[in-house]
Parts: sequence; structure tokens; C-alpha cells
Amino acid sequence: MFVALLFIASVTLFACHRANLLNPHVVKCAGPKWLFVPGGHINFDTNQARLIGDWITMHQGGWNVGSIADFDPSKTQLMADNYVIEINGDIMLFDYYEHEADMTNDPDSFIVIKRTLSPDDQDFWKALISRIKTSHN
Repeated sequence: MFVALLFIASVTLFACHRANLLNPHVVKCAGPKWLFVPGGHINFDTNQARLIGDWITMHQGGWNVGSIADFDPSKTQLMADNYVIEINGDIMLFDYYEHEADMTNDPDSFIVIKRTLSPDDQDFWKALISRIKTSHN
């Protein structure tokens, strides 16, 4: 009986932790902020990184478990702070570290989630990426 209760408690805690991982967060750190483009990358500034972090904070629902295999290097990707984002049409992949220390201490502990972007969301990301590209020229 005790073992069964312990098992149920463990499963419940695991499910709660897993559900929490579907609520992404951005940890601000001093790392590079890059938009990857063919042949290299474009640096972007902290104001643009803040817009990304704000969008992530405001869009906590609708995420599903993703996989690193979902990433396609030929698609639009942004990297900053504790995350990498890939925009592929109406799908957004978000690869992040739960804790800043994980980036150094446990680099394989990243979490990959994904969501479908609404037309308004797609417009936001297209405009932001366009501003990053324009600020580079």
C-alpha cells in the first residue's frame, strides 16, 4: 500500500514538473544575441531581446513538447540569453534552459517546446526579424 501511494505521489510530482516546463521563461544573461542568417549571424541588441522575452512571458499557454529533431538549421533562428527560437511558418520552436547555471553545468538539459503561431503572432515575429535585419544594414 505504501509503495503504491509513493508511486502515485511520484507520478503526480513528475506530471506537475513536466507541465511547468511547458511554461517557458527567459533568464536574462550577458551572452550573445544573434539572428542566424545564411553565412553567419546578425547581432541584435538588448531592446530587441527584451521584446522577445516580453512576448514569451505573455504567451505562456499553447505550448507542446518538442524535440531537438524538430529544429531545421535552414529556418529563421534567434539565440539570446537562455534560449534559441526557430520560426518555421506558423510553428515556433523554443529551446531553453530552466536555470542559467544549466547552460554551463548541464548543457544537455535544455527543454524544447513548440506552439502554433496565430496570424498576429506571425506578423509580430516577421516585423521583429525585419527590424533586426534592417538595423544591421
